[in-house]
Amino acid sequence: DKMLSPKIEGRILDSLNLQGHEEILEVGTGSGYFTSVLAKLSKSVQSIEIEQELHEIAKANIKKLKLKNVHLINDAFNYSNFQEEQFDAIVISSSLPLINEALKKLLKVGGRLFIVVGSKNQMRATLVSRPPLDRGRTAPDCGTVATVL
Repeated sequence: DKMLSPKIEGRILDSLNLQGHEEILEVGTGSGYFTSVLAKLSKSVQSIEIEQELHEIAKANIKKLKLKNVHLINDAFNYSNFQEEQFDAIVISSSLPLINEALKKLLKVGGRLFIVVGSKNQMRATLVSRPPLDRGRTAPDCGTVATVL
């Protein structure tokens, strides 16, 4: 796996339109660089990384930066681990063949999900937003999708 380029990370941040009050879930901590940027621009970040070595690197990097609003988890991502929570923004660092409905349900109403969808040569960076409730609608819609990169 390779890291995202700073240009791509900048576009992700731009598409998320963070205002500073957001609670964020990041799947794929990596070195913790992007995690630390998210932390500086939001209220809090929970970041999960499956690779032990990367988790340890990220932990050291976050500690050096003295970031207190980051919670790092060393585990495989599973929707059910977060079923009691919802987030203002979710960033998935790897690609998935399609967007799982369970993932969308982790978004708060008004929340945004950044994910790369597809496989091999048919991949697209995608932003899913969960729109606010309309007066006539009783259940939240699970997503409006836009290609962002």
